Amino acid sequence: KYYFGSQNTLFLKDKDEAKPSLGVVNSPQTCGLNSGEYCAIWLGPEWPGDQRVDDSLSLCFDTEEMNMEGDIVGSPMVNLKIKANKPFGQLAVRLCDVSPTGSSHRITYGILSLKFSKGMIEPNPLPLKSEIEIQIELDYIAYSLPNGHKLRVSISNAYWPLIWPEPDPAEVEICGGTLSLPVRRQSKNEWIFPEPVSSTPWEYQNIRKSSNKREIISDCATGLTKVVIEDDFGSKMDLESNLIISSKAKEEWSIQPENPLSALGKTHWTEERSRGDWAIKTETYSKMFSDETYFYLEARIEAYENNNMIYQRDISKKIKRLL
Repeated sequence: KYYFGSQNTLFLKDKDEAKPSLGVVNSPQTCGLNSGEYCAIWLGPEWPGDQRVDDSLSLCFDTEEMNMEGDIVGSPMVNLKIKANKPFGQLAVRLCDVSPTGSSHRITYGILSLKFSKGMIEPNPLPLKSEIEIQIELDYIAYSLPNGHKLRVSISNAYWPLIWPEPDPAEVEICGGTLSLPVRRQSKNEWIFPEPVSSTPWEYQNIRKSSNKREIISDCATGLTKVVIEDDFGSKMDLESNLIISSKAKEEWSIQPENPLSALGKTHWTEERSRGDWAIKTETYSKMFSDETYFYLEARIEAYENNNMIYQRDISKKIKRLL
């Protein structure tokens, strides 16, 4: 167990007897741009990037250089004593591997909407400027920290675009905390898995190669920042049926640093199937935004056969925010 200390440190023993405030978490809405995809499938740019930019927008606590006798295996737990200046907010807690060169690699993370600080059954507003204790469970992980590296706990109250922001997020004062690591000692009799058994590989002809792209674009005049994701899943012909399968997707997530209500998400997917002189295609468009009371969802689907539109539908709905 590591204790959060003053001067942004993590100790194996509790050294701060007076328990002063350890800092206030007040991140801009653009914190989290290097979070990567929530569910990484295509790898490459979907992985979380170097965390130094997001760390600079967070409250961080570091250990000294470490030589761990064992691996982190399981779910790390972070317990915090906090005070909030508003009734609703969020916390994202990241456990990072900091190399001697200063690069920061995200090991695992956890997120808590503070309206559920007492449990997930019923939402409750936070007591204002009163100290409470919360617990944030980080995702399960198996990780070996290289010798000479540090562990860092980074805490932010925004994590865009991985989580949608509160309309008026609380600043969170950290009054104390601990990090509990599940450590597995190395064994002399490590398990060796047998060779995997797999089916015959799919036989296909590659017509258009796949590609994946993820960009962060910032407007220096307005501060508007976008994450633009373009996934071309390529075009392939199944050699058994001669069916050609093609797919593309584009996402755009934009927000302004000081305005959580500016959050906007848009997606556009194209799916195509063809064989001989027959071809079908669907185009789907989705958009999400919000105000203080509602989430708004808009969508459109178009279906084509041999380039002729045969179906279209527009969808619009709003969902009331909890509390």
